[in-house]
Amino acid sequence: MGNKYYKKYIRDLINQDPTEATIIRQVKTPDGYGGHTLTPVTITHTIRLYDARRTRETITDAGKSYTSTIGTKALAEGSADLQEGDQVEAKGKTYRVAHLNNYFDICKQAELEAIK
Repeated sequence: MGNKYYKKYIRDLINQDPTEATIIRQVKTPDGYGGHTLTPVTITHTIRLYDARRTRETITDAGKSYTSTIGTKALAEGSADLQEGDQVEAKGKTYRVAHLNNYFDICKQAELEAIK
């Protein structure tokens, strides 16, 4: 079947509940004096927001423990310009991309942390 089938499948999933998201990235630009300035860059993408269960593993002296919570995730096409640390504004809320998985340039799945 190839990647075309999976890319179309992801596109159809996103189009079931599309969300226009504004992505704000702080880009470092040299200031010419050995330092840098942060310049915000704004990008707009169509993504899908959904709630999913997250499991975190914590290792302590006593052993391993697991914590399960429900968090917000985002699904985007593989060509989406999305990176860890980006700020995502969608549906009146502001999130930060905490973890990003890129699946063979077919899609990107991001774990989001709520800021506002």
